[in-house]
Amino acid sequence: MPDLGFDKKKFTCKHGYCTGKAIDLADPSLHVKAQDYKRRVSNMMRALSPEDIARIPRARNYSVSRKYDGENAMLFFDGKQMLSVNAGGTVRTGLPGFDEAVELLKKAKVASCTLAAEIYVRKGATKAHPVQQVVRVLRNPPSKEKLEDLGVAVFDVLEVDGEQVTSVVDVYRYLNKWFGKGKRVHPAEERFVEKPEDIMQAFAEWVIAEGSEGLVVRSDQAGWFKVKSRHSLDAAVIGYSEGTDERKGMLHDLLVAVIRPDGTFQEFTRVGGGFSEEDRRSFVADLKKTRRAVRLRRRK
Repeated sequence: MPDLGFDKKKFTCKHGYCTGKAIDLADPSLHVKAQDYKRRVSNMMRALSPEDIARIPRARNYSVSRKYDGENAMLFFDGKQMLSVNAGGTVRTGLPGFDEAVELLKKAKVASCTLAAEIYVRKGATKAHPVQQVVRVLRNPPSKEKLEDLGVAVFDVLEVDGEQVTSVVDVYRYLNKWFGKGKRVHPAEERFVEKPEDIMQAFAEWVIAEGSEGLVVRSDQAGWFKVKSRHSLDAAVIGYSEGTDERKGMLHDLLVAVIRPDGTFQEFTRVGGGFSEEDRRSFVADLKKTRRAVRLRRRK
């Protein structure tokens, strides 16, 4: 059972919601678990465009779930309370969606569990930048009502009462049993399909018609796939960050910019997904050489 204690003096609390850093948890290893899960999923998931759906191998019981555009986090429940830890080390507790999850899990007599979820804007979100909207509320909630507008879409179950969960079918059996009647917390919308045509139908409904970010397709036999619309954009790499500890010497993310007509650079976004471990080592090696070359030119 996880130890969810934390030093409340080092957390910032507002409207009953508290946020802090994983280093101030009684068990900082919860952050390591969140990081390891994100890396594992990133390494095993293949990114596809809708045109590539036909390339997905045929298999039984493909789970197709809606991809929510929000903050990805791992949820820990110890039988009494729940908190989330994201890969960046930010801890959150006291969200109305978490409080509802606690009540539903207690009702189901769950002693402890570890979940993966997306925290997103349920109400009033525009299709333009929903992730920025949820981040704005999570960083500095203007009111209790804004916190109540946040939903928690749970898409994975890692452990229940100390036992690991490995089957996709079991994952959604648990999620539907626990959160099927939830309001602010609920299972990520999903369906089980047999054919690529059914995956394309889900993409047409959820992504094209309703503006969702994409789909996640999972199979115990064939693996995981992320299906999102593909957009091409020329961007310049203006910075990068390197991993730490066992990830030292590997790329963490790239900072990219677009170039304005007058030749100036406009910072655009960070790119941290879609790279293999070999790519991450190669990029860091090449970028370090480039940085050294730039320094030498400046000295001359």
